[in-house]
Amino acid sequence: MGAYIFSCEVLSSQETDLGWRSALEYDLEVLIPRGGFSYLNETDYALGFGIPYGRWSFDYSFSPHRDFSPVHRMSVSSHF
Repeated sequence: MGAYIFSCEVLSSQETDLGWRSALEYDLEVLIPRGGFSYLNETDYALGFGIPYGRWSFDYSFSPHRDFSPVHRMSVSSHF
């Protein structure tokens, strides 16, 4: 059975109003789907997944952007 990870943070500064971010992922061992939501100055979200392979991990995320093209992020990492 997989494991859930949920995180949430509240942000505040002198330049911006109060905001928050949250994220959720579910570890299925061969695939880790992820989603996140942010409300700072505007509302944003991101969706993605991770694929673990031994001590390596491939991660991908997609974030739409209101004023620009959507953002695709990819990474490969190694765990020591």
